[in-house]
Amino acid sequence: MSTLKVGTIQDPTNSNTAISVDSSGRVFKPQTPFISLLRNVDANYAANTVLNGFRVSDSRGITYNDTTGVMTVPVAGLYMIYLCGIIDTSAGIFLQVQGTTISRIIYNQETTASDWDSSAGQHIHQLNANDEVRFVAANGTLHMYGSTTASGTVGGAGMYLIG
Repeated sequence: MSTLKVGTIQDPTNSNTAISVDSSGRVFKPQTPFISLLRNVDANYAANTVLNGFRVSDSRGITYNDTTGVMTVPVAGLYMIYLCGIIDTSAGIFLQVQGTTISRIIYNQETTASDWDSSAGQHIHQLNANDEVRFVAANGTLHMYGSTTASGTVGGAGMYLIG
């Protein structure tokens, strides 16, 4: 068995670093698209309403428009998509890609009125370049907590390319 000993793998046409390996063997992929969003507002969403009210914590390549609640991916690939938050109503949230419902990513069953519950969901989905991803209130009225301060932030959403 032979060993390939390289610290960096680059694109041959423009020398962009695709993968690097440090001295301890950790692999870094500096061009991998991702986005991390934090809940920014305390809001109610009627059924079939797109969730917005997030602020971008960090991103590379994936864009977010808070007016439309849409995340747009730059390249095709397999993405991990997630959503988590504090909800005080019995309601669900759909994951939509290009306006088509893919799955119910969260459902919160309220057992006591005005009792805040932590809810989270994730999904792995093959996306095409420029696909638009959003979360949509599935039923009833969804009440989701949010805060503009770092100490009050609870919940968020995002996605990243995994393959």
